[in-house]
Amino acid sequence: MAGEAVEWISTSEESHLIIGLSTLHLVIGLSIFNTSQFWDLREHVPPTVAFIFLPIATMVWATALSHRRILRCLPSLSVKFTGLNPVATMSTSEGEAPAVLIPIADGTEEIEAIAVADVLTRGGMKVTLAGVGRKLQNIVTMSQGTKVQGDIAIEACVDLNFDLIMCPGGPGAQHLHDCAELITMLQKQKHQGRYYGGICAAPAVVLIPHGLLDAGPATTYPSYGEKMKGVDYKPDERVVVNGKCVTSQGPGIAIEMGLKLVELLVSGEKAKSVAQALIA
Repeated sequence: MAGEAVEWISTSEESHLIIGLSTLHLVIGLSIFNTSQFWDLREHVPPTVAFIFLPIATMVWATALSHRRILRCLPSLSVKFTGLNPVATMSTSEGEAPAVLIPIADGTEEIEAIAVADVLTRGGMKVTLAGVGRKLQNIVTMSQGTKVQGDIAIEACVDLNFDLIMCPGGPGAQHLHDCAELITMLQKQKHQGRYYGGICAAPAVVLIPHGLLDAGPATTYPSYGEKMKGVDYKPDERVVVNGKCVTSQGPGIAIEMGLKLVELLVSGEKAKSVAQALIA
């Protein structure tokens, strides 16, 4: 994600932050209540407001801030920041790392998104996870309950170009199907002759309904086979390449699919190297 992102604050850091803010608030309160201009106010407001209520309120406020990760609004505080890489965009010169977009949504199959992203990264590609569904901070809850934060919202990707757009499956495939921005990008990807594809339910739920699978071989999760109309459905093939479209069957084949994509977009030698490191 472009810009800076706040890391999760450790327990020790959070404690120091809360104590520091509480002390600051207490000092301000004492200063105000010892100022002659506020002498009349002191006669009507108990000192406990400054000594007790203000620090407690500050502690609650600081704790809430630390857990909502909005401390970027307080640049003067000692908060750790981590610079993240800019969103990867399509390689424009020979030897430049291919850029990959993987859309994720509530219900996306964890293994298919993360394992593929991991293999592609090991293969030298620049992977961007794009949150679908206008989720707060692009955090989605995947099919098995794992929360994953995307690098960017899909809406911010429409005008960007990628060497590969890879759609994971799971129940979240329906959200990808319904995402107008993603479908526009996939259609452009197909029209411009760049790689795209899907794994598990995605070929049947995302690609087929939007006319993104040409006649020819393709595969999907077995229970979705009946939806593979107009293509040469290959129920017994784990990974199928049809021109620039790559399809695969499910989570257990995610690493294999990732290796095939490394072979296609980088080199067979690199794919073999990654496979050896993974003992795959």
